[in-house]
Amino acid sequence: MFEENINRVQPDLIFISQENSEIAADDWIRGTPDLLVEIVSKSTFHIDTVEKKQLYEKFGVKEYWIVLPEYDTIEIYFLKDGYFKLFSNASGSQVIESRILAGLHFQADFLFS
Repeated sequence: MFEENINRVQPDLIFISQENSEIAADDWIRGTPDLLVEIVSKSTFHIDTVEKKQLYEKFGVKEYWIVLPEYDTIEIYFLKDGYFKLFSNASGSQVIESRILAGLHFQADFLFS
């Protein structure tokens, strides 16, 4: 993903739209997915919330989800003018929603129960 043999990352969840499907090969993704999700642990906190976030921003990922199980919280960022902006965040019974997947919304605690 991104620059071959340079920026190899393995997100926890990847979404590639039908319009962008040409980037998906049988063995590799060659290009930028539309949406990436990272499930953060204590050992990956800095990598997922800083390093990968900057990398995904640089390469134009449209939407980036950071799932923080330790805090039962989800943050959704969207790309605007080349930078990630917080679009939605929720915990507990608060509703989280996607900007690029119209109609996708649910209570945050759905993921953590």
